[in-house]
Parts: sequence; structure tokens; C-alpha cells
Amino acid sequence: MAWANRELPNCLVYDAEGHVVAWAHAAQVVRLARGWIRCETFKLLFGPTGESHLIQEILPLGKLPIDVITDYLRELWLDAKSRILECGYSKEDLGSWGLSRYGYGLTPRIRSHPATLSVRNGKMIRDAAYAAGLVAPQGSQKDADGRDQLHIISEPEAVAVHCFLSKDLKLKSDQSFMVCDAGRDTVLCASSSASCGSHFLDIHFRAYLEEWHRTRNIELSEMNLAYYMDTFTYSQKLGFTGKQDEGDLLFDCFDVFDYYNTDLSDDEFFNGQLVVPLNDLRQQVFDPVVNQVLSFLEAQLKRVDSVDVLLLVGGLSASPYLFNRIWDTFHVRMHDRIVNPPDPDIAASLGAAESGFAESLMGRPIGAPAIIAPKSYIVGIGPNLAIRPGRNQNSGNTNETMNDFNGVFVTRYLVVKGAWLNTGEPVLREFTKTSYDPSDSLFTARIYASDSTKIWPDTSRGDLEHILDWHIDLGDTALFKQNLQNSPYHFKTIFKIGIEIDSQEAHVVWFCDGKQRERLRLPGILGN
Repeated sequence: MAWANRELPNCLVYDAEGHVVAWAHAAQVVRLARGWIRCETFKLLFGPTGESHLIQEILPLGKLPIDVITDYLRELWLDAKSRILECGYSKEDLGSWGLSRYGYGLTPRIRSHPATLSVRNGKMIRDAAYAAGLVAPQGSQKDADGRDQLHIISEPEAVAVHCFLSKDLKLKSDQSFMVCDAGRDTVLCASSSASCGSHFLDIHFRAYLEEWHRTRNIELSEMNLAYYMDTFTYSQKLGFTGKQDEGDLLFDCFDVFDYYNTDLSDDEFFNGQLVVPLNDLRQQVFDPVVNQVLSFLEAQLKRVDSVDVLLLVGGLSASPYLFNRIWDTFHVRMHDRIVNPPDPDIAASLGAAESGFAESLMGRPIGAPAIIAPKSYIVGIGPNLAIRPGRNQNSGNTNETMNDFNGVFVTRYLVVKGAWLNTGEPVLREFTKTSYDPSDSLFTARIYASDSTKIWPDTSRGDLEHILDWHIDLGDTALFKQNLQNSPYHFKTIFKIGIEIDSQEAHVVWFCDGKQRERLRLPGILGN
């Protein structure tokens, strides 16, 4: 029951002039004065499609969601600084190394964010962290090392780091495990998310209360509603087991006068308490959310061949009803390997901190063990199409043949949908270009994507989507120049083309001379 209160809630309270008067837990319980506004679901606006239709929240006058994020991070940093000073460090210490260099207290060394945060919104979050003063932007005078001090890791990746390092779980490097991060607003898994977190239990319970009072022609006052919601959120929600359909839950009423002179029976309102049947609570509040979680997990498990362990984390993972439903649905398929790791409610924060500590000590972060390729990516290497008249770089033609433009396109799969990849590490394929004169250094890398796991022999078959043509020049590489000197009219240059996928986006890269020469972001987020 204590799990739900250890992670700082995304909540701010603004006064009528747009100034922050309370944040985190204090913002959730403070009584609103005239003109004050409570913001607590702004995280949903940073989903892949901007899920503003899921919330009914008024932002302070003149503020955008990114401004609220900035204010929240600023309050976080102020609180962290005060905690660091309480530990005996001086203000000079803070000024000399800041929160961006060490992992004390609430470290934003690597900030966690939703799994499906778009590239655009990812940049907005980064800008918010800079504006809040957590770290200095790359190249600024405050950045003594001359490099970007802010590294971003997604929530599922941070959880994966924490679980992989946990001695209690004893996970092995050859095991595949899936993390289900059932949080307050969303349920996250791999590079996908669904808006079915703990907060949506509150939404359904509020709707139940409003409908209950409407059908009985009883006014639901703001004070009674707040009292019922607090009781449900902090006392009843994570204790609901769903094992009994018979019976009731009793909710204390703040103002019983609203229920006087009504025709309510003792089965509806008894001794100053609202009576909620357990069966109604299960069917109208819990099942709509839990069923969505189950459907989401089912869809994720179908994307991979096998998963050895399913790890449930996040505040909602403390719900015995959710755990029991997941167990009943998946335990046979998972061979009873469905577990809550240590500290499941703050696993993402711990994983982000552990990854940040590792980077401070070893010069590199601990990455998530793997990420699932959301699509198949294919590259075709062929003639330089940039000089061909009448051809558009993004033609969109998905049925180009292997011998387009009287030149051979050598096609290879970079990665197949569903493959496990090391996060942020390129998967490379080697190619050879034959040149016949000193100017013959150009070629085209045609990039395709496919939603199929089947490998087709050429690009004229299958559901391949032509994403883009990438025009590459080998002329500046040392290997090309060396080969040119040895045999100026017939020589071969070896290079590599690859794909790199992380939690936010996918890039194609090309290597020559043993180093990366260029990288290009693919349109869309992970090909979505």
C-alpha cells in the first residue's frame, strides 16, 4: 500500500497569475483558492498522438504543456538542491558540479520519459530540462566539458536496467524479459504504450459516482466528490482484489445533508456512508482498465517469439486484482514467470539513476539489454539516382525492380521485424562499390520498411514501403582515395550500411575507414 506514495506525482497547482504554489504530493492535497488551477494529467499530452482527448484539464492562462513540464522540472531541481544541501554539501559544490554530473538525490542525469515520446516532443522535453536549469545546453558557457550533459532514457529501458541489475531476480544475459510498466497515466511496454494506467481507474470511479447521483436526482457536491475520490485513490484502489462479487465498500461522506430527505435504501446509503457494491466496482471501474491492459500485453507478446520473464512494475502493479488477472491470463504461457521486482513503484527512477551512476563511473551508461525492431528495414544499393532526371528522392514507389535504371540494386535486410537489438547500437551490413574512374564515387542507398516478418528475395515482392533515397559520396573517404591511387580506372571500395534503433527513433548510418561517416533519421517514430 505504501508503493503508491513513493514516486512523485505529476501534479502542480498554479495561482491566478500563473505562479506555482504547490507541486507533487502537496499539490494533490492542497485546497484550491479562487482562481487556482491544478494540473496533473499533462503527461498524456506527450503521447505519440497527443492524447488530449483523454483529459479535461485547463492549463494556466498563457501556458502550454511544455511550460508546465518546465515548471515541474524546476520544482524538482529546487527540491533536489535543498536535499543535497541537507546532506552537508555547500552551494559552492552545487555550482561546481551541479546535478548534471553526479547522481545524488533526485538525479536528472538521465531523465526517464514515456516510451512513445515523439522526436519532436523529445526535443521539447530536452528544452524544458535546459530551461528549468537542470543541466546546461551543449556548447553553453556553463557546460565546462563542452558536451551535452543531458542523456535521455525511456521509462521501460530504465526499468529494464533496474531489473537486470537486481540480485533478487537473478536475470541472465541470455534471457529475454518483457517489462510492463503500469503507472499512473499509462501502461508502457517496449516501445509502445496504452493510456490505461492507475489514473484511469480514478476517471472511471468518478464517472460511476456522477452517474450514481444523476440517476437518483442527488446533487454531488465538490466536497463530497473530493472526499470519495481521496478514499478510493489512497485507501481502496490498491487493496481491491476482485475475489468477491458479493459485498460492499463503504465510503465516508463529508456532508451527509445532501442525502437527507431522499428515498435511498440502506443498500445505497447507510449510517452516513455511501454503499458501493463490489460487483459494480469490478465491472464499471476496474474491468474496463484491466481488460485494456490485458489486450495491450497480448498484442506486445505476439510481437516476439518468446519471453522468459514478464516483469510488472509501476504504481498500478501493486494492485492484486491486476496481478491476478494477468496471472490467470498469461501464467501458462509464461511458465509461472510473472513477478514484481524489488521496488516496483520506483523502478524507472532507480534504473535511470543506476544508468547515470554507471556513466559517471565508467564513462558510458548501462543501456537496456535489447529493443524490439518495430519493422523490417531493407536497403538497396545501386546507381547514383541523384543525377537521373525526372526522379524524386521520395518517390514512394514500392515496386521498383532489382534492375532499375539499367543498374543492379543489391538488396539486403538490415533487420527483420521482431528481432532483438542492442539499444542504440547499429546493425551493419557490408557492401562493395566498383568504380571505373575518379569521379565514380556516388551511389544511392534506397531504404525500405515492411510490417512483415517474412524475408523477400527482392524489392518487387512483399509489402515493402519505399521510405527514401539516400545519396552517398565515397569520394572523401581515405579508402576510396587510396584505391584510386592504386588503380584509378577499376577499383572497389568496401563500406557498411546499417540501422540504429533506440527508444525514440531509428537512424540509417554508413561507415567507411572504420568510422561512422553520416547518419540520417528515418521519418516517423520507430517507423510508426
